[in-house]
Amino acid sequence: MTKDAEQFAQAIQHHRRSLLAYAFTCSRDLSVAEDVVQETCLIAMKKKDQYEEFIDFGAWLIAIARRVWLQECDRRRINTKAMTYLHDNASIIFTPENFQETWQEEKVALKSCLKKLEAEDQDMLKTHFEHKEKYQSLATRLNCTVASIKVRMFRLRKSLRQCINRKLEAVK
Repeated sequence: MTKDAEQFAQAIQHHRRSLLAYAFTCSRDLSVAEDVVQETCLIAMKKKDQYEEFIDFGAWLIAIARRVWLQECDRRRINTKAMTYLHDNASIIFTPENFQETWQEEKVALKSCLKKLEAEDQDMLKTHFEHKEKYQSLATRLNCTVASIKVRMFRLRKSLRQCINRKLEAVK
């Protein structure tokens, strides 16, 4: 690897956290987010000769990550309409100066909203998202159907998203 290529790779690494934050926000799955970031880094290295100095490097990487994510959505048939705002404003939200603050505000809002849930709902979310417990296992443990777990999880996520949005709007 030439010195120029090494410097380019270091510049990519400098933006890796903001890329991961962007990809995780899109996918809500850390392994998918890491795959998107890895693919983004590979594409950026291949296209380093196409990068123009006057273009914001972080925004350029986010644009690549967005294309990688949209390809992943097509592959998985994920509905991307709900992510329009995020994609349209990604270069602003995930600049190295802004993404840490934005991420922190969302994290504080999420913790506050989680505390408002019933203990059983908190436990169900924690075991599913932190301990990767499957819906089938949750249904067996809670003595209900998988369908009812799916509906309950959907409603909890929707309620949390609404609560987070209200808290973030109040901060602004």
